This record gives sequence, C-alpha cells and structure tokens, in this order.
Amino acid sequence: MKKLIITLTFTSLTVFCFSQDLGGRYFMDIKDTKWTSSKVFLNTTILKEPEIGLWLYEGPIDSLKTSCILWIFTDSLSIKYHNANSKKDSTMLTYKYENNYKTRTLILKLNQMDSLKYNYSSISTGSYIALRKESFKTKK
Repeated sequence: MKKLIITLTFTSLTVFCFSQDLGGRYFMDIKDTKWTSSKVFLNTTILKEPEIGLWLYEGPIDSLKTSCILWIFTDSLSIKYHNANSKKDSTMLTYKYENNYKTRTLILKLNQMDSLKYNYSSISTGSYIALRKESFKTKK
C-alpha cells in the first residue's frame, strides 16, 4: 500500500510539473504571435514600467470587443492601440527585438544606442507572460 501511494504521488507530481511551462510555450517562437496588454506605452513611459503583463490573443484582431494595447511580434515588435469601436489600430511603438527562450529574456532595441532587457515567466499554459524589467542599457 505504501509503495502504491509513493508511486501515485510521484506520477501526479511529474504530470503536474510538466504541465507548467515556466518559459511560456508561446514564447518559444514568438514570431507571428499577438498579445494584449492593458497598459498604454509611449517611448518614455515604457522605460518606467517594472513589469508588463501580456495575454496571448489567437483570434482575428477585428473580433476584439474591448479597446486594448496589442503587442504584435513579426520581424519587429509593433505596439499598437486597438480601438474596438472603430476597428482601427494606431501604431504607438516599433522595436527590433531579441528573444532567448532558454534564458527567458526579451530584449527590446529602442534605438541604435538603447535597449531594455526583460526576464519573463509564464502562468500555467504559457498564454500569460509576465515581463519583468531587468535592465536598461545605453551604448557609449
């Protein structure tokens, strides 16, 4: 009986641990993904944010029912304001980026001199990512 309990405990812990993807399964390859955020950013305000929460959005942008901020990763990152009433997007910021899934870091290149480095972790299935600012660097 004791052996059965130990086996069941070990099996359930193994299944539970593998169901939690701390790196965010969608961040393994973020190119061509869309994320939403409730925070509005400008080039100056993004520097001050210690943490940014992003939720994966897999549907068509036109079907969003509420206005929000979109983070659209292609070859570059476009941060856009989506107006749900007019169904129009306004590009607020565009950055080059580097994503390293192994170290769970995302670097936004603000311009040729400045970059923001974030560490990230995901909740549950990886459809929510918390970006935590690690550093701001300026090349001299």
